[in-house]
Amino acid sequence: MKSFRQLLTTSVIGVGLSLSAQAQPPTLYSANYQGEAHKQVLTAAENYVQEILESQGSENISVSAFPIDKRIAIAGCSLPYQFTMTETDKIQTYSTVKVTCPASTWYLFVNVKVKQLKRTVVTSEMLSPGALLSEQNLTIADISTQKLRQTTFSNVSDLEGARLKHRVRAGQPVTPNMVCFVCKGDVITLAAKVKGLQISTKGIAQQDGNRGDTIRVKNSRSAKVVLAKVKNHTTAIVSI
Repeated sequence: MKSFRQLLTTSVIGVGLSLSAQAQPPTLYSANYQGEAHKQVLTAAENYVQEILESQGSENISVSAFPIDKRIAIAGCSLPYQFTMTETDKIQTYSTVKVTCPASTWYLFVNVKVKQLKRTVVTSEMLSPGALLSEQNLTIADISTQKLRQTTFSNVSDLEGARLKHRVRAGQPVTPNMVCFVCKGDVITLAAKVKGLQISTKGIAQQDGNRGDTIRVKNSRSAKVVLAKVKNHTTAIVSI
């Protein structure tokens, strides 16, 4: 009889599976043999789902199979085991893979969990309100999209110079509402172009803003409040 490593080298995609009970009792082996067989079946099922998702263009995918009940024995098979799913066009977060032996009527169902991971900027340490963000206190982590409820950042450079509005724990994804590049009360540069000339003056931010946000800024000389678009943590642009 071939080893399980040899038998698990091939998988076949199929649809329209029956959910009836196992039709033939498996051949029983020692506990150690079954433990290794369980591991190999689970690994092959994970690889099978991973290959389907990658063929569909999915990236940063994590697939993990749930353990098989120790009381369930893996039957010997003279042909490579086949791995199939009822619906390969839309794999869910929790999906089921059917493992069958083409040489007999034996089969087994393996449950898998699929996670879509996203490159996300997170804090590398606990930070207090007003902390200036930089590469020293930020890092990148792959986070399950199921855990992300808001827009996040994918590059540390996108947050350099921003400040936190409140205390955050280490490993927390940074979201736009947690930071401000220009914070209310900041003294910043108001810049504008007039007939090709670059002019600038000082202003006081009247509200928080991130890059690209339009905020109210009070001109320090005239005391006039104008609308300006935040360029970075030191400058806002006035349209004239």
